[in-house]
Amino acid sequence: MRKVYALMCVTFFVIVSVADQLQLNGSVLKEDGAGIEGAELRLKNFPLFSAKTGTDGSFTLDTITPISFISQMQTQTARMFVHNNFLSIITSGLQGQITVDILNSRGRVVYRRQCKPEGTNTHAIQLSRLAIAQGLYLVRMSGPDVKQVIKVVRTGNRFYSNSGIRQTETGSGAIGYLSSHHRAVDTLIVTARGYQHKVVDVTAYNQSIVCTLSISNPWVPTGALEYEGCMVKIMAKGHNFEMGQPDPNIWGAASSKREQPVHTVSFTYDFWMDTVEVTQKDYEDIMSEAYPDYETPEWLENYGLGDSIAAYCLMWGAGALYCNARSKKDGYDTVYSYDSISGGVGGSSELISLSIDLSKNGYRLPTEAEWEYACRGGTFTDYYWGKNHENYPATAADTAEIGNHAVWTVNSYDIVIGDGWGVHPVGEKTPNAYGLYDMIGNLYEWCNDWDSLYTWEDAVDPTGAGDSDVMCRVARGGSWGNNASHLRAANRYFVPADYLYYFLGFRAVRSVE
Repeated sequence: MRKVYALMCVTFFVIVSVADQLQLNGSVLKEDGAGIEGAELRLKNFPLFSAKTGTDGSFTLDTITPISFISQMQTQTARMFVHNNFLSIITSGLQGQITVDILNSRGRVVYRRQCKPEGTNTHAIQLSRLAIAQGLYLVRMSGPDVKQVIKVVRTGNRFYSNSGIRQTETGSGAIGYLSSHHRAVDTLIVTARGYQHKVVDVTAYNQSIVCTLSISNPWVPTGALEYEGCMVKIMAKGHNFEMGQPDPNIWGAASSKREQPVHTVSFTYDFWMDTVEVTQKDYEDIMSEAYPDYETPEWLENYGLGDSIAAYCLMWGAGALYCNARSKKDGYDTVYSYDSISGGVGGSSELISLSIDLSKNGYRLPTEAEWEYACRGGTFTDYYWGKNHENYPATAADTAEIGNHAVWTVNSYDIVIGDGWGVHPVGEKTPNAYGLYDMIGNLYEWCNDWDSLYTWEDAVDPTGAGDSDVMCRVARGGSWGNNASHLRAANRYFVPADYLYYFLGFRAVRSVE
């Protein structure tokens, strides 16, 4: 009997045996030397191997603490090993086809070979002839009667594995060889709520690590908030926060990876933000005054129609046109320039040959970083009222708590049309500590950024991707049709800029001069 463990790489399971030597230990400390309880540690190459620190800040991360566990008898009728740059496959008595896949550290298949062995056979793949880069790979052999996975490392022009022939000319396996010739074999990501994340080089998979985390520094209001008309001043200059969330499978790997990795964002400026989403009356008044050919968007009674109800069914360009019109009305410089408008002026506006100048002092859509910082309101939890997503909501009281702060599926989409179904009036729910209403639920809110994935690096005043090659803009906050997973502060939604949707609206910001 041999125990094996399941490791997910992006969207599939592979098997890693206990024999694979992964055993990191150590502690995560505050700056005063005290331990941090509940800090989470993950390996960049193997994100689903994780550990959490105990009450004293200590941790052990090894191959017997993965996400999933499988215990079963493996009938090995084939085995793989690497020797002299060949991947050798020895089979005996197999029936049917076997598939050999080579996968990179992100789980993508970079090479595949299929064969039908008969009797006892040896198959060889010359790895040095394959167009694969330096680094760590998983080689998976699967078939009706066999499943095996080994790790393979390419370093220079040589290939080594941690299974089969384990000795190299250096006298160690692949992991030991790599750690002795390179500064790092992997990266350990350390996160803890309320602290700035840290990225630590791992030079061997069996070392001890001590990591000290600095306290995160978002603005926490201590007195009265400062208002200017319908906007509240968000104190961001000199502050930072942790953007994103650390769990690679918080609600499915495909979606969760868009919220990773957690990274520290800091700001060099303060900004004003609308306390509520732009209403239908405000949108109508501003747009009709500024644009003679303006046409009212498709606001339907069943979906929410009224002066105090948030404006919805708006393309990204419609929000930008509103911001420009409001800037001109209040005497500020416009942020958005364009050659022409496609689709008319209303809800279906696309701006042709668009350019954005964030140095202007006018109204604009928030950057994604501004939006998440403002939504969190100085908190470190998934929801700004102090709760985290795990096992939430679990009770009727949890559901009611969400309903006190957000228009979501339970108090809108799931009920009978005519009794609150659809978009709600703004400002009826409990605001966050920054005085912002409906940051969670009611409508997804357009952000200024193009869709882009995060990196591990710290960021100052980030603005997302610099061009439109990615096709989608970012929307944040969840809507009246969403469940609790979508209402988290870190949740991201990527939407084509020319998409009309009954769950999309916006609010404006303006940098403090």
